[in-house]
Amino acid sequence: MLTTTTPQISFKLPLVNLGTAVAALAVPEEKVFAAIEEGRIAFAFDFSSCGCKRVAVRILAQSLADFQNRKPVSTASDAEQFNQAVRLIFPAVTTKPGGIQTVRAVTIYRRLCINHDHAARLVRDGEMRLAKGAKFRRGPTGSPEVEFSSVVEFLKRRRIA
Repeated sequence: MLTTTTPQISFKLPLVNLGTAVAALAVPEEKVFAAIEEGRIAFAFDFSSCGCKRVAVRILAQSLADFQNRKPVSTASDAEQFNQAVRLIFPAVTTKPGGIQTVRAVTIYRRLCINHDHAARLVRDGEMRLAKGAKFRRGPTGSPEVEFSSVVEFLKRRRIA
């Protein structure tokens, strides 16, 4: 196999899609899925919406880099590793009066590498909860606050293997 030598690539977003993983590893999708299911790629998620036949797999870029560089699997507990992954995906959340942590929908769809409509569909399907009084609207101020705890629960439910 011909390997192209290029400068180190750095990702600006914490999650990458399956095609990016295939290109980075130069292996077919099946081998990427096998590495995920075997736990050799630590954090991958399926963000498909209800009724959608299309798979929306996203892989934590750090997990992909660790796998590619043959970094040993972490000895930290699964809960600690998951919390670290969440911090990589969402490094900053807002705390509202009353102690409720929220994150704007625009941040969710950007950080999860999905589009606005997909994020709205996930909320509408009950996968994540809007903050009290929040609504999706079109326009520059149309991104509602979402309860961060519901985003974390969504990530837990959608983690692959």
